[in-house]
Amino acid sequence: MYALALVSPHRRHPFTTKLALVGGAVATALCWTFSCIAAEQFEKPSEPPSLYSCPTPPHSINNNTTALLHHQLPADTREPMVAIIIDDLGYQLSAGKQLLALDAPLTLAIIPFTPHGKTLAELAHQHHREVMVHAPMETLSNRSWEPALHEAMNQQQLESLSLKMLSAVPYARGMNNHGGSLLTQRHEHMGWLMAVLAEQQLYFVDSRTTPNTVAGEMALRQELPEQSRDIFLDNIRTVDAIRKQLHKLEAIALKHGTAIAIGHPYPETLKVLQEELPQLKTKGIQLRSVSDVIGATAKRTKFAQKTIQPTQTTTHRQPKG
Repeated sequence: MYALALVSPHRRHPFTTKLALVGGAVATALCWTFSCIAAEQFEKPSEPPSLYSCPTPPHSINNNTTALLHHQLPADTREPMVAIIIDDLGYQLSAGKQLLALDAPLTLAIIPFTPHGKTLAELAHQHHREVMVHAPMETLSNRSWEPALHEAMNQQQLESLSLKMLSAVPYARGMNNHGGSLLTQRHEHMGWLMAVLAEQQLYFVDSRTTPNTVAGEMALRQELPEQSRDIFLDNIRTVDAIRKQLHKLEAIALKHGTAIAIGHPYPETLKVLQEELPQLKTKGIQLRSVSDVIGATAKRTKFAQKTIQPTQTTTHRQPKG
């Protein structure tokens, strides 16, 4: 995203620009580390990880991203754009119906094998909402969990359960991790998972429950469309705190062009979304699906590469941790 700042009509001296890029990268790396350490400590089956309001790392552009998502990009991708993922769906049918009643293009992340998972996926599809698989993955803490992808699995076992998870959530366009502070650190296992998702032409969103995640890195190796969440909306379950987090999301989008938030079907979150989402248009911000945001990010990155660094064909993520 830092490359996009250079497209400004107010050109800076080359040394000043390089200094700003280095400073921004260092600040962002520190922010990732401390926030994800907090996320790892608070990771629980029933609660979201800790607050995280840093901008996502610079994104890469690959042929699979543009080919998969180009057909559904909004006509104008120049406007700031946010996606809001609602996690942990599938246990309560009423919560999903309340989200659909908001008449906003939220992305619904459904835990596979839950009592109402398939029904909610069907309803979401009927209401033209994007659906994701919220895939349980092994955590650093020894906690009770839904059927999960875990470190003890071999390739065949992990691939088999991954495909079953996808089948359990109809119309899924992608996946994000439910937990996963341990498994997302494993190169081999993440490589197996991303190969499955690439074969199914899906995307992956890294919930970033550990600063040492390699999920994004392994997705890029498979040329899989991917992005990381920028912020959690509702780790503090008060209306005021959630509203502040939503405003932080807006600020990130206004600064960097796109942003992704993760929230949960709490009454407080629903109240804030109901009150605040209609105001996004007046602020010049589009609420879109995750697919749209990944596609728009790819389009902006491609433009920045051509405009600022004509000889560079790939923008790599910064090292994790």
